Amino acid sequence: MGRGPKAAVEKNVGAGEGSSHPQNVGLSVHFPSEFMESFTQGMQSFRSSWSESVQGMDQRLDGYESRLSNHTMDIQELGNDMHRFFNRAAQSEDQGPREGAPDQE
Repeated sequence: MGRGPKAAVEKNVGAGEGSSHPQNVGLSVHFPSEFMESFTQGMQSFRSSWSESVQGMDQRLDGYESRLSNHTMDIQELGNDMHRFFNRAAQSEDQGPREGAPDQE
């Protein structure tokens, strides 16, 4: 069988004691200090690495936002250019043929 409280319950039940509650199972767990130091260092390293990753993502997102803003301005300017072009074309049609321009059939 495995270890831990579940194994103790299974062991007690399997022994025919009729109780599904573990007996003499401690609630506190003690880890060796070397393990805790190593675990703490590992968590600090992970946290630092995670923080750097998040900062890198933030920087990339800022770059994407800047490029998107530039593209938006380019699209707006293109729209303005098209608007001016079509306004001039409409005005030219309203004025009719220009003097000195070849006749168009």
